[in-house]
Amino acid sequence: MPLTRQKKEELVEEYRQLLRDSGAVFFAEYSGLDNRTLTNLRNVIRDAGGRYKIVKLTLMRIALDAEEMPIPEMMSGVPLALIFTLDNIPDVAKALNEFAEAHERVTVRGGIMGPSELSAEDVEALEDMPTLDDIRAQILGMLTATQVQLVTLLETPQRDLVGVLQAGTTSVLNVIQAYITKQEQENAA
Repeated sequence: MPLTRQKKEELVEEYRQLLRDSGAVFFAEYSGLDNRTLTNLRNVIRDAGGRYKIVKLTLMRIALDAEEMPIPEMMSGVPLALIFTLDNIPDVAKALNEFAEAHERVTVRGGIMGPSELSAEDVEALEDMPTLDDIRAQILGMLTATQVQLVTLLETPQRDLVGVLQAGTTSVLNVIQAYITKQEQENAA
């Protein structure tokens, strides 16, 4: 049964929302996969922070055009699944690439990231990027190091001043003690 115009418009809007929510979109050829393997692929992508979706390519082209994104040539002729990277681009790229290596019927064709088309090699290279958690840890490390340096810088003059005051106090006490000792010796003699 063909899709109604209203259903097509709903799908285009759903695709547009997925495109807006995604940092990148990867394309994979999946012909000949059984349902169990397809479900496994969906789960692997979801666990990595992405979404695997088989789309109507004509409607996806309309959504890409509406979002002013490139329409790759690979989107014609063969059935493609789209993998939307909702959370973490490197993790999703790695999960997709590893699954494709383990299953010869899944082939990564490329993708889109922002206004740029990605080749299959580009998608493979994305898995080597630091993850969002790695970047957060690096930033936190830099902030912590900066705070420690600032505290050290602020403490140093105070520590030096306390040292001078303590040295002065100790010297005065030593002089007083010596005077008292001298007085006691004179009184005893």
